[in-house]
Amino acid sequence: MAATLTRFSGSFLVLLLAAGGAGRAAAGPAARQPNLVYILADDLGYGEVSCYGQKRYHTPHIDQLAREGTRFTSHYAGAPICAPSRNTLMTGQHTGHTTIRGNFGVSGKDTKLRVPLKPDDVTVGQALQRAGYKTALIGKWGLGEEGSGSEPWNKGFDFFYGFRQPDPRP
Repeated sequence: MAATLTRFSGSFLVLLLAAGGAGRAAAGPAARQPNLVYILADDLGYGEVSCYGQKRYHTPHIDQLAREGTRFTSHYAGAPICAPSRNTLMTGQHTGHTTIRGNFGVSGKDTKLRVPLKPDDVTVGQALQRAGYKTALIGKWGLGEEGSGSEPWNKGFDFFYGFRQPDPRP
């Protein structure tokens, strides 16, 4: 599957791919799961792509995806800052139940350490893998530094290309 990523000024594009494999055994050999492509662009407003009314800038590839797929017209960030918002997106939980409540802090202390997902936090990537999908995440992770056990490859993503925050400790 070829994909063209466009970077919008001031925005970081996140692309989640889940290339569908054969359907579940119970569904029979002819059943196939759909391919999924989920694009989330931080700081990109609803009307900033042409499929949602933008006249000045043209986004033909995103417009094509919108024509051929499902458009979401009532989608909101789960939190006002990035790590908790990603936590809600990946786990499907509202912020009252999420592990990550801020961009930094461990054990209630405001530190430069980032809080990772807990081992029992199940991500959309893990759920898709259990359903037989191969998964990829391209973009910013921010839910577990290297060595935390909560890196993307330990949380349901077969392929990851993007930005992981380095451990800020000296």
